[in-house]
Amino acid sequence: MALKASHMPMLDQMEKAVQVFGENPAAWGQVLRNLFVNDSEGFRTNSIRLLKSGVDGPGSKYLATLLFQHSTLVDQICDPEHFTREEALALARQVARVEPLLDTKLARLLPTAHGGGRQLPAATQDRVLEVLDAVSEGTRIVPMLAHLVQDTNARLRSKAALIIGRRLRNARWAEKHLQEMDPRVRANAIEALWGSDSAGVKDILWQATKDENNRVAGNAALGIYNLADPAVVPLFLDMAKDKRSEFRATAVWLMGQTSDPRFLPAALRLVVDPDSEVRTNALKAIARIKQRVASCTEAGAIKVEWLRAEVQTDGTRRVNAILLGQDGCLKGVSPLELAVWEDANLVTDYQLQEHRRPETLSIGFALCQQPDLSDEGLHAASESILKCLPRKKPGDFWGIARLGQLVADSIQFRWQGSTQAAGVESTTEVDPIRYSVHPEALKKAVQSLPVRVQASQILLEAVRLLLAGAANTRGTRHLVLLAGPDFADCRELEAVSKNCINAKATVHVVCLGVSSANGHPLDRLCSATGGFFMPASGDDDIFSAYERIFKGIEHRYEIQFRLAAQGHAELTAKLQIYSSLGAGAGQVALG
Repeated sequence: MALKASHMPMLDQMEKAVQVFGENPAAWGQVLRNLFVNDSEGFRTNSIRLLKSGVDGPGSKYLATLLFQHSTLVDQICDPEHFTREEALALARQVARVEPLLDTKLARLLPTAHGGGRQLPAATQDRVLEVLDAVSEGTRIVPMLAHLVQDTNARLRSKAALIIGRRLRNARWAEKHLQEMDPRVRANAIEALWGSDSAGVKDILWQATKDENNRVAGNAALGIYNLADPAVVPLFLDMAKDKRSEFRATAVWLMGQTSDPRFLPAALRLVVDPDSEVRTNALKAIARIKQRVASCTEAGAIKVEWLRAEVQTDGTRRVNAILLGQDGCLKGVSPLELAVWEDANLVTDYQLQEHRRPETLSIGFALCQQPDLSDEGLHAASESILKCLPRKKPGDFWGIARLGQLVADSIQFRWQGSTQAAGVESTTEVDPIRYSVHPEALKKAVQSLPVRVQASQILLEAVRLLLAGAANTRGTRHLVLLAGPDFADCRELEAVSKNCINAKATVHVVCLGVSSANGHPLDRLCSATGGFFMPASGDDDIFSAYERIFKGIEHRYEIQFRLAAQGHAELTAKLQIYSSLGAGAGQVALG
C-alpha cells in the first residue's frame, strides 16, 4: 500500500490514508508515519489542512495523535493565524478524545505563578483559555489557572475568573471576587454562576445587580432571569430607563438575550434613544423577540381556559387557568414563559403556582332535584358525569348524592325520557353517601332513583351527606354540586362553608341557567374553599362545565398579582404564553 501511495502527491496520499484507515489501521498508519519522517514540515502543513476540513473517523484521530506527539500542534491550535475560533475548538475536541493530557499542555502555554512561562500575544492567550474551557471538564484545571486570577494582566484575570467560576459554581468564591477593582473580573465571576441554583447563588446575584458597572449588574440580572424568577422583570425595565446610556444599552441587550416578548414594547421605545449603541442593541433585541414569537406560534396554538378570576380583600388578583396544547394540559410551564397584563400595562409583580393532580382523589357529586332545575337539566348533568367517568383512576373514590324533596307522590322523576316512580321516601335521617372505586357501582348510583329527604335546602343537605361519607375515604376531597340560578342565600351556607374548610374539601358548582357568577351565593362557597363556579347557560353547556372542572382538578395554574393602579371599577387581565410547545393568549374581566 505504501509503495502505491508513494507516487501520489503527499496531500493525496494523506487524504487517502485517512479515508481508508479503518480497513487496515496498521498498514495505513505506517504510510502516515513514513510521510512524517520523509517530510515533517510538509506533513504538518497538510495535516492541518485535512483536520480543518472537519473529516472525522479513526484515520483523522490517528492523524491528530501523530501530529500531537511529534509537532507543535498545540501551539498551532491556539494561533489565530492558523485556525479560526470554531476550527480551533473543533480540532481541540477531536484531539482531546485521544489525548487526555491536552489541557495540561495548554495550561503550560500560559504565564506561571512566579511570572515565568512563554510570552504569547494577547490574542493567542485568549485562544488558549477558550480552548481550555472547551476541552477540560470538571475542576481539574482550577489549580492550573488559580494564580491567573491575581495576574497583573486584567484580560487574563477576567477570563481565568470566568473559567474557574464556571467549574466551581460557588457562591462564596463569586462573592469574594465581587470585591475586585476590575469590573471585568466581577462581571465574569457573576457570569460563571449562570445556570447554578445552589445555596446562596441567587443572593449573590441580587447583590451584584446593585454594582456600579453595567456589565456586572446586567450579568447578575440575566442570571436571575435564567433561574425563572419573575421578580427580576422590573429590574430590566428600570435599567432601560436609566440616565446612563451604558445601562440602557445593557438593558436592551438583556431583552435580546432573553427574547422575551413581554419586553417588546420597551425595546421599541429604545429604538429612538439618543445613544447609537442603545439603538443598535434595541434593533437586535426586536429582531430576536420577533423571531421567538414566530417560532413559538409555528409550534402550535395554546388555549387558555379560565377557571376563576377574583379580587381578594387586599386588592390582590387571583386567577386560575388551564393551559391546553396539542397533547393536552401543559405541564412544567416556567413563570417567565407567561406574561400578565392589566389592560395595556405589564404586570411585574406576580407569582405562578402549578397545581397537579394528587395521587388519589375523593370526589362527591350532588345531583339534587330543585325547583329551578328542569328534569332535562338534571339528566344532562347525570350524563355528563357518566361521560367524565373514564377520567377516574382506579384508586379514586367517587360518591353520588341523588336527593329529592319529600313532597306529594304525584311528583314524577323521568330518566332519559321514561317515567318512573317518585323515588324512595325517607322519614328518618339518611345515611352518609357511600363512596366507591368501582365504575359499575357508580353508574348504578348515577342512574338510581332519588332519595327523598326533608330539608329546607336540599343541596346543602347533599353537601352534609357527601362530607360525612368522604370521612372514610382516601385522597384529596372535592365536591361538585349542580345548582340552578335561584338558589336562595341562607344562614346555613356559612356553616356549610366552615364544615367544608374543616374537612379540607374543595367545592365546585355547575350552575345551570346563568352566564356568570353574578353574585350567586354558591360562588362564595367556591371562593372560600378554593373551588370553581362554572356557569352553564343551557343544557348543552353542562358537559363542558363538568369537563372544565375535571381539567382544573387534574392540572391548572394559579397566578396571583397586584395591580399597578387601584381604584378602577373593572379591568381586564390578559395572559400570554410563549413556550417551545406553542403560543397563546386569553383574557378575563376583573371586577
